[in-house]
Amino acid sequence: MTIITTLLIILAALVAIILLLLSFSFHISLKLFKDGGIVKGLVEIRWFKIKLFTRKFPEEKEEIDEKKDKEQKTDLAAEKEKSKEEKFSKSSKLSKFKWEDIKKILSLFGESLPHFLKFFKSLWVSINLEKFNFYLIFGLSSPVDTAKILGCFWAAAAVINLSPKADIFAEPSFLEEKIDFESDISFQVRLLGPFLALLRLLTRISVIKLLWEFRRFR
Repeated sequence: MTIITTLLIILAALVAIILLLLSFSFHISLKLFKDGGIVKGLVEIRWFKIKLFTRKFPEEKEEIDEKKDKEQKTDLAAEKEKSKEEKFSKSSKLSKFKWEDIKKILSLFGESLPHFLKFFKSLWVSINLEKFNFYLIFGLSSPVDTAKILGCFWAAAAVINLSPKADIFAEPSFLEEKIDFESDISFQVRLLGPFLALLRLLTRISVIKLLWEFRRFR
């Protein structure tokens, strides 16, 4: 067995493993909470029962060492000079960007739009909502305005709550101005379809030309 044959077998095995992993759903949950202060939340991504990613926000601020602080101060002047040079180079590139180039980009965007829409459609179909819970406490300085706005909110929530996966509720706060909420959203994403759609998207000539034209902005 030659080296090329071995490499091809390994490559085929890696592709098969990647396609197998993408064919299963990833579970994503997003929890947001606000009670008078800043918005706090938790993002979690699971594959079956394996936690792949967990992140709380806002993150706790880490203490900066004095050494890092000194390094940042010494590098500040260099960063300013670098930013000036980047702005100058960008402005010079934009000055060379003519109306014919803009018309070309618009034309390519029009040709590529159906392909982008197919990609986003594939991405939308791959998402399966599991749960959408939202609880709101809302209040303005005027009780009349609070009632009007919540009336529209309740009307929209009544329609959304027809789905068994949704539970949206709001209560007024007539004593003080307040916008507090608590939400819990979870959904599944199967990435095989979007991955194949992305590969098809990147094989379209108009899309490749459009991406190549956007490189001139760099």
